[in-house]
Amino acid sequence: MKESEDELIHKIGEHLHTLRTEKGLSQMDVASAAGIDKSAYQRIERGRTNPSIKMLDRVVRATGTSLRDFFSTLPQSEGDF
Repeated sequence: MKESEDELIHKIGEHLHTLRTEKGLSQMDVASAAGIDKSAYQRIERGRTNPSIKMLDRVVRATGTSLRDFFSTLPQSEGDF
């Protein structure tokens, strides 16, 4: 995986963490609502796995957010377009 891809996966995980904690949800809350086990969710949140769009959609919706809103609020880095 290219470094920029790794950075994006890590950024997605950090954003999920922020979103989850702002809403007062536990990792188990999100994992359960998304229909995955807690360890799978933890790997996504820690940026250790590259979730499919389908999986990311399930996880993001479990926080009460749409995928569109999730990406529109994803912090941008210099060089991102």
